[in-house]
Amino acid sequence: MADILTYETIRRIHKDEELSVKLSKIPDDFFERTRDYIRSKEDAVKTDAAAAQEFQNVKHRLRFIMEARERKILNMALYSVRTGLPPENLTPTERPFFENILAALKNFRQLREDFLDPKSGVPLKVVAFTEDVSAFMGEDMVPYGPFKKGDIASVPEKNAEILFSDKKAEEMKIK
Repeated sequence: MADILTYETIRRIHKDEELSVKLSKIPDDFFERTRDYIRSKEDAVKTDAAAAQEFQNVKHRLRFIMEARERKILNMALYSVRTGLPPENLTPTERPFFENILAALKNFRQLREDFLDPKSGVPLKVVAFTEDVSAFMGEDMVPYGPFKKGDIASVPEKNAEILFSDKKAEEMKIK
C-alpha cells in the first residue's frame, strides 16, 4: 500500500475534481485508503473538537469527490459508447461501474437501432434476461449476446420463444 492518506491529499484531489471536466488521476487504492483514513480518525473525533471539525470537512470533501467522479464516469460512458475511445484515470474500484454502464448503454442503443432499422424481415421481440445467456446465432443469422441477468435486448421472435420456454428470459411489453 502507498503512503498514508492525509487531509492535504484529500483537499488536493477535491480541488482537482472540482476544476477538471475529466476524471483526475488518483491513486488506484484511493477508496481503500479513504476507508482506512476515516477509521483512523473516528476515535479522535469523540474527544477532540478540532479533529471532529476536520473529520466533517473530510467527509464533505470525500462525498463531493465521489459524486463528481460518478457524474464524470457517466459522461465518460456516454462519450465512450459514441466514440469507442477507452476511459482514462479510472481506479480499479470504479472500472466495474463504468463497464456496467457502458454495457447498458450499448444494449439500449442496440435496442433503439433494432426498432429504427431491423437487420432483416425477421420479427423481433424485446426480452429481459432472467439469467446469464451465452452468445447465440439468431434465426436471422445475426449473432446475439452474450447477455447477463437483467439485460434487455431485441432478439428474433423464434429465439425469444425458446428463451421464454427455457425460463431464461421474459417478454417486455413496449408501449
